[in-house]
Amino acid sequence: MRIAVEGCMHGDLDNVYATLLQLQEVENIKIDLLLCCGDFQAVRNEKDLESLNAPLKYRSMNSFWKYYSGEKVAPFPTIFIGGNHEASNYLWELYYGGWAAPQIYFLGFAGVIKFGNIRIGGLSGIYKSHDYNRGHYEKLPYNQRDIRSIYHVREYDVHKLLEVEEPIDIFLSHDWPVGITDCGNLKALLRQKPFFEQEIQEGTLGSRPAAELLAKLRPSYWFSAHLHCKFAALVQHEKDGPSTKFLALDKCLPGRKFLQVIEIESGPGPHELQFDEEWLAITRKYNAVLPLTIRRANYSDVHLDTEQCHQFVRNKLQTRGSKPFEFVQTAPCYNPSHPVANGVFHGHILNPGLFYTNNENKTLDLNVWKGYHACVAKLVPDEAMQDKIGQELGVYMQADGILGLASAIRGRTKLAPVEWWMQFGYEVPNLQQFAIRVQSLTCRSSGCERNWSVYEHIHTKKRNKLELKKLNDLVFVKYNRTLARRYKARNIIDPILLDNIDEANEWLTGAPENHEEEEVFEGEGLTFGHVAMASEVEESVYGFRGSTLRSKERVSTSTCTSRTLINEASDEEEDDDDQYNNSNMMTLQEFGDLVEE
Repeated sequence: MRIAVEGCMHGDLDNVYATLLQLQEVENIKIDLLLCCGDFQAVRNEKDLESLNAPLKYRSMNSFWKYYSGEKVAPFPTIFIGGNHEASNYLWELYYGGWAAPQIYFLGFAGVIKFGNIRIGGLSGIYKSHDYNRGHYEKLPYNQRDIRSIYHVREYDVHKLLEVEEPIDIFLSHDWPVGITDCGNLKALLRQKPFFEQEIQEGTLGSRPAAELLAKLRPSYWFSAHLHCKFAALVQHEKDGPSTKFLALDKCLPGRKFLQVIEIESGPGPHELQFDEEWLAITRKYNAVLPLTIRRANYSDVHLDTEQCHQFVRNKLQTRGSKPFEFVQTAPCYNPSHPVANGVFHGHILNPGLFYTNNENKTLDLNVWKGYHACVAKLVPDEAMQDKIGQELGVYMQADGILGLASAIRGRTKLAPVEWWMQFGYEVPNLQQFAIRVQSLTCRSSGCERNWSVYEHIHTKKRNKLELKKLNDLVFVKYNRTLARRYKARNIIDPILLDNIDEANEWLTGAPENHEEEEVFEGEGLTFGHVAMASEVEESVYGFRGSTLRSKERVSTSTCTSRTLINEASDEEEDDDDQYNNSNMMTLQEFGDLVEE
């Protein structure tokens, strides 16, 4: 069986498939399966883009929607895992695994499946210690933190994979297993990525759960991506024991090593996807404790016997067959002839990558133009300036002058809209200034959000219309809910968090004026301090020495309990801007080392 392995897809299915089809023709081979190691970006429509963890200016539909809609069909069976740049709302629908599109199968957040007689396992996401022991607590609609945290690997999913006993042939992870660099050409890796050296020395480059899975499962092959470079290693598990061939691949860009073709021995029989009996039995056994809150799974609540689960799954597979269910669309697909959802203007006219294509195809919707003119009228109240922008719009539509240069045409899809206007918009200065203003606007309110508590706005003297009894009831309920939430999270959150306290702060700035004792209603005894404490709206950013010392005294007299402290590391992850740019199909001369000899 000949299997193609791809690193980070970044939604560019068209070019990857075209490259493999050309490779088949040039090398006179047949590819049976494509495996993708994450950042697949299964974006069905504009709504999915809101859950895509990528810089706003790089969020684009790419080409997955064509395969989701049926406009195109994948030329090879494709299996993928999730990375850290995904439309997580769709992948959460397929948490256990399933068809993301015809011929394109998602392994789930953790999963094992068979292709012919080859057993393939996978773990989606990347490792972050502060989320590892939490449950899958994220709920739609996702906020900006949820968009990042939902793809962080969870202990529950790793625990299920560690229960696998039967041999695994291929395993996929987005993260590299920590310590894998010791088993390959480290000097060559550091020549490519010299900034890896410190993390390698500290033992923080990669995923600890992935390393644990590598030691337990010992697959014949392990493929990863994420770090955007090609790296091979050979892991010898014991002196005379089995070994694992590890290969990490790059992102999908011209001139990058993002593809590799390997040949694996396989038995006779059709090369089709089939459910894995052992994995389904493990899933059934632990499904009752799937953690859908912030608390980690409680495995003491698992009461099903492993052999009973195997027998149950075996009977079901004999009854219905072992093939996965057929693909079913679960959301409307992107329609390029109506690129603006619900007739709302999102800067479509002033986005050269969208405008010129749709203008040539005569697919611009009337609502788009209405939205554009409404936007001009709203943002530019000066009628004389509106007329100047209208005159310059004609130059832009005809792509005259600098706007028609070959570099400007290429840049329509390769550059972010703001960068394109800054480079090529000098002949239409008024339109240029307006376009940059529009394309720089955010499309979400998240940047302006605060704590949208019920107390923040309505419980003020100006706006409060509630009766005092109702207000007291709300405070009572909110306060007790807060206590309950903190109690439930006690096993995963470190209650002693003193890192951000500046003990000299009050000497420099003085203590802020305190209004906590002011009563909401005079003579009723309910103060704004009570309301703020219950709602957590007015918690201090910096502590003061008095409160710090009191906290330390309380800590010193308390009894320590045995628990795992969570490293509240920064949730920021490096975003490599060029990883989102569109890529071109690989040229023939790049096929030299693509096929494994």
